Amino acid sequence: MERQGREWSGRVRKHFDFLAEYGCALTDVEASLWWEVSVTYRSPASAVAVIYSMEFARVEVELMRLVDGELPAYPVFLVDSVPLHTFLADELLTLRAGANALGLLQQDAEA
Repeated sequence: MERQGREWSGRVRKHFDFLAEYGCALTDVEASLWWEVSVTYRSPASAVAVIYSMEFARVEVELMRLVDGELPAYPVFLVDSVPLHTFLADELLTLRAGANALGLLQQDAEA
Protein backbone atom coordinates (compact mmCIF):
# COMPACT_ATOMS: atom_id res chain seq x y z
CA MET A 1 0.00 0.00 0.00
CA GLU A 2 2.77 2.43 0.87
CA ARG A 3 4.34 1.87 -2.56
CA GLN A 4 1.01 2.70 -4.23
CA GLY A 5 0.88 5.96 -2.29
CA ARG A 6 4.39 6.94 -3.37
CA GLU A 7 3.69 6.06 -7.00
CA TRP A 8 0.38 7.94 -7.09
CA SER A 9 1.90 10.94 -5.35
CA GLY A 10 4.66 11.10 -7.98
CA ARG A 11 2.14 11.01 -10.81
CA VAL A 12 -0.13 13.63 -9.24
CA ARG A 13 2.66 16.06 -8.36
CA LYS A 14 3.65 16.41 -12.02
CA HIS A 15 0.22 17.90 -12.74
CA PHE A 16 -0.93 19.48 -9.47
CA ASP A 17 2.15 20.98 -7.76
CA PHE A 18 1.19 24.28 -9.44
CA LEU A 19 -1.33 24.61 -6.59
CA ALA A 20 1.58 25.73 -4.39
CA GLU A 21 1.46 29.04 -6.27
CA TYR A 22 -2.05 29.48 -4.84
CA GLY A 23 -1.17 28.71 -1.23
CA CYS A 24 -1.73 24.94 -1.23
CA ALA A 25 0.68 22.34 0.08
CA LEU A 26 0.63 18.58 -0.39
CA THR A 27 -0.41 17.40 3.05
CA ASP A 28 -1.81 13.89 2.75
CA VAL A 29 -1.09 10.72 0.81
CA GLU A 30 -3.58 7.97 1.65
CA ALA A 31 -3.27 4.41 0.37
CA SER A 32 -4.75 2.36 3.20
CA LEU A 33 -8.04 1.58 1.43
CA TRP A 34 -8.15 -1.22 -1.15
CA TRP A 35 -10.38 0.74 -3.52
CA GLU A 36 -8.55 4.07 -3.81
CA VAL A 37 -5.31 5.99 -3.46
CA SER A 38 -5.46 9.74 -2.83
CA VAL A 39 -3.25 12.81 -2.62
CA THR A 40 -4.56 15.95 -0.92
CA TYR A 41 -3.37 19.54 -1.25
CA ARG A 42 -4.56 22.02 1.40
CA SER A 43 -4.67 25.77 1.81
CA PRO A 44 -5.95 27.53 4.95
CA ALA A 45 -9.52 27.55 3.55
CA SER A 46 -9.81 24.75 1.00
CA ALA A 47 -8.41 21.46 -0.27
CA VAL A 48 -8.05 19.54 -3.51
CA ALA A 49 -7.95 15.74 -3.43
CA VAL A 50 -6.80 13.77 -6.47
CA ILE A 51 -8.08 10.22 -6.12
CA TYR A 52 -7.41 7.15 -8.20
CA SER A 53 -10.40 4.84 -7.80
CA MET A 54 -9.44 1.23 -8.49
CA GLU A 55 -13.07 0.27 -7.91
CA PHE A 56 -14.32 2.44 -10.81
CA ALA A 57 -11.04 2.68 -12.81
CA ARG A 58 -11.09 6.47 -12.92
CA VAL A 59 -9.47 9.54 -11.46
CA GLU A 60 -11.59 11.94 -9.43
CA VAL A 61 -10.71 15.46 -8.36
CA GLU A 62 -12.56 16.67 -5.28
CA LEU A 63 -12.77 20.35 -4.38
CA MET A 64 -13.39 20.92 -0.68
CA ARG A 65 -14.10 23.79 1.65
CA LEU A 66 -12.46 23.12 5.02
CA VAL A 67 -14.74 23.03 8.07
CA ASP A 68 -13.09 24.54 11.14
CA GLY A 69 -9.72 24.01 9.43
CA GLU A 70 -10.34 20.28 8.80
CA LEU A 71 -11.35 18.23 5.80
CA PRO A 72 -15.13 17.82 5.73
CA ALA A 73 -16.78 14.46 6.30
CA TYR A 74 -17.62 12.71 3.05
CA PRO A 75 -21.27 13.41 2.17
CA VAL A 76 -23.18 10.12 2.17
CA PHE A 77 -26.66 11.59 1.81
CA LEU A 78 -27.32 14.92 0.10
CA VAL A 79 -30.15 16.94 1.60
CA ASP A 80 -30.98 20.63 1.24
CA SER A 81 -30.66 21.25 4.98
CA VAL A 82 -26.98 20.21 5.16
CA PRO A 83 -24.30 22.39 3.51
CA LEU A 84 -22.24 20.67 0.84
CA HIS A 85 -18.50 21.12 1.41
CA THR A 86 -17.21 18.63 -1.19
CA PHE A 87 -17.71 18.87 -4.93
CA LEU A 88 -16.37 16.73 -7.78
CA ALA A 89 -14.52 18.69 -10.45
CA ASP A 90 -16.31 16.84 -13.26
CA GLU A 91 -19.66 18.04 -11.86
CA LEU A 92 -18.34 21.59 -11.86
CA LEU A 93 -17.19 21.24 -15.47
CA THR A 94 -20.60 19.89 -16.47
CA LEU A 95 -22.34 22.83 -14.79
CA ARG A 96 -20.01 25.33 -16.43
CA ALA A 97 -20.49 23.75 -19.86
CA GLY A 98 -24.24 24.28 -19.68
CA ALA A 99 -27.15 22.50 -21.32
CA ASN A 100 -25.15 21.29 -24.34
CA ALA A 101 -22.89 19.16 -22.16
CA LEU A 102 -25.87 17.78 -20.22
CA GLY A 103 -27.50 16.73 -23.49
CA LEU A 104 -24.31 15.01 -24.62
CA LEU A 105 -24.01 13.20 -21.30
CA GLN A 106 -27.59 11.95 -21.57
CA GLN A 107 -26.96 10.74 -25.12
CA ASP A 108 -23.86 8.85 -23.98
CA ALA A 109 -25.80 7.26 -21.12
CA GLU A 110 -28.54 6.10 -23.48
CA ALA A 111 -26.10 4.59 -26.00
